[in-house]
Amino acid sequence: MKIYKIAQEADHLEELLLTMDIPSMRLNDYNWLMRNIKVRNSSHPDINEAVELIKEKVRTTRTAGSVDDHKHLSESLTKDELAEAKKKFGDDWECSIKKDEDGYYCMTHRARSKSYPSIDKIPKSSFEFIGSTG
Repeated sequence: MKIYKIAQEADHLEELLLTMDIPSMRLNDYNWLMRNIKVRNSSHPDINEAVELIKEKVRTTRTAGSVDDHKHLSESLTKDELAEAKKKFGDDWECSIKKDEDGYYCMTHRARSKSYPSIDKIPKSSFEFIGSTG
């Protein structure tokens, strides 16, 4: 029953967010939303409800696993991909490397690079610049 309620709340939150002025790349970035949703949406009639749903989403996400547990890597990177990234960029990272349907990218909570077809194609300059924003 609880899983069903969480799914309903997520669907409702998505519907609310789509009626607000939010960059599409930020719709699933709940930590960013917590900090910035009121900047352009303070007069939206459902802003308080959206904020409460985002708070709950952040709370349940942090309960499932610490944010710091995933500081450098997306769960979707394989051991081989991790080894490739460490070989190219070393062990001390100031940003995360993740992948999505468009490829691999580096990011912090403030910035994200474009996607590249492989980890090897991520320019070191892009990796360092994104790391400097953290």
